[in-house]
Amino acid sequence: MKKLEYTPFILSLLKQGKKLQAVKFAKELYGLSLVDAKNMIDSYHPGGDNFYVMDEPDITSSISQNKDEGKSTTVKESITEEAPKPVVISEDMLPYCCPNCGSSQVEKSLGGKLEHAAAWATTKAVKSYVMGDYGSYTGGAENEIIKEEVPFQQVCNYCHRTFHASKSQIEAGKYAMSKAKSSQLTEAYNRRLQSVKNGEVRRIKEAASKKLPRIGYAGGAFLLGLLITATCEHETTGPLGLPSYTWSFMFSCVLMFFGFIGLLIEGMGYFGKISEANEIDKMPIKQYAKNHKA
Repeated sequence: MKKLEYTPFILSLLKQGKKLQAVKFAKELYGLSLVDAKNMIDSYHPGGDNFYVMDEPDITSSISQNKDEGKSTTVKESITEEAPKPVVISEDMLPYCCPNCGSSQVEKSLGGKLEHAAAWATTKAVKSYVMGDYGSYTGGAENEIIKEEVPFQQVCNYCHRTFHASKSQIEAGKYAMSKAKSSQLTEAYNRRLQSVKNGEVRRIKEAASKKLPRIGYAGGAFLLGLLITATCEHETTGPLGLPSYTWSFMFSCVLMFFGFIGLLIEGMGYFGKISEANEIDKMPIKQYAKNHKA
């Protein structure tokens, strides 16, 4: 159980009826989620305790007070002065990595259903979902908070996975990852991808092998035609004493024609698939990852 103080600045905002600004300030001051910050502000009652009791809060910044009480400042200036500093990412950390493969090749997905957070922030449904009690919050200022909390659809250009991450989660370092951890995830993903690659090569070669019997039949027909041509009579006397080809010779020509066509089509298909399989087999795993996923 932790106690979070309703600071004099928070109390002054509540007295002025600036509930939204109080939520934003508490969120930034104590490093709370938007929901926890809202619960804290909603729990305050005049004349009650000056603390908000919370189970295992996520406090990522120290409490700072405005000691110069005589100084006149605006709400925006006060929040800026007392807000915690952004999370500092060390040199050993990558600030934004894919949780699936550890790659930093992540970008906002065009056309994602939550891509246009600003537009979504103007709808009552999203305000109710993110802020809770919609009736207590009015005005355009809440859109800035919602835009931090509504998750954008992100896509990893390496493993092609999509996931959702809000602006505040990214800035808070939720997707930060050590270089060693990122390397481990990438190596594990590459092993899975290599298995996918081997499976694809195997399937292509299996498809190519199915053409071998048809190549054999076509080759047999062509050779049989050649044999008949070499052993049969080519010409004979036809009706009205005109010269004509024998039936055996014409049959041999048909066999050779279709045999040749079959050899050409099936042979090109076979060698094309073998070439494709060999090309994929020799392809570096990083290049293979551009168009495939595991």
